[in-house]
Amino acid sequence: MQYQQKVNVSTTQLLLAVLRHLSSNRKFQLTQLGVLMFFSATAEAVSLGSVIPFLDALTNPARLLRHPFLNSFANYFGILKTADLILAVSLIFAATVIVAAAIRLANLWCNVRLAALIGSDLSCDAYRRVLYQSYEDYIFGNSANTITVTTIHTTGTAAALATALNLATSAFVSLFLIISMIFINWQIAMFSALLFGSVYLSLTFK
Repeated sequence: MQYQQKVNVSTTQLLLAVLRHLSSNRKFQLTQLGVLMFFSATAEAVSLGSVIPFLDALTNPARLLRHPFLNSFANYFGILKTADLILAVSLIFAATVIVAAAIRLANLWCNVRLAALIGSDLSCDAYRRVLYQSYEDYIFGNSANTITVTTIHTTGTAAALATALNLATSAFVSLFLIISMIFINWQIAMFSALLFGSVYLSLTFK
C-alpha cells in the first residue's frame, strides 16, 4: 500500500510538471478542452432532464399540455393531437441524446489527441536535448537510458495524461448529472449516490 501511494504521488507530480512546461499553444488547447468538457457535461445533464418529459409523453400526454411552456410550444407549432405531441417529444429526446453522445465522443477524441500532441512535444524536446548535448556526454552517457527516456517514458507520460483528461471529463459529467438529479428528485439522487458509492468502495477495498 505504501508503494502504491508513492506511485500516485509521483504520477501527480509528473503531470503537474508537464503542465508547467507546456507551450502557450498547448495551454490554449487545454483551455479549449476544458470548455468542451463543460459543454459535454451540460449536454449530458440536458439529455437526463429530457427523460421525464419523454416518459410523461408516453404515459400521460394530456398532463404535458397543462404545462405552460409545453402548451405554448404545442400551440406555436400547431400540435393539437396527442400522437403529434408524443412524436415531437420523442424527436426532441432523441436529438438531445444524439447531440450529447456526439459531444462526448468528440471530447474523448480531443482528450486522446491532445495527450498525443503533448507526448510528441516531449519526445521532440528530449530528442533535441540529446542532439545538442556535449561530446563528453555522448562518450560517457548511457545510450540505453536515452532510448528509454525518448520512447517508453514519453509514451507512458502521454498515456497518463490521456487518463487524467478522461478522468476530468468523467468528473465534470458526474457532477452535472448529480446536480440535475438533485433538481429533479433529491431523494433519488441521494439514494443513487449512496448506492453507487457503496458499490465502488466495496469493489475498491475488496
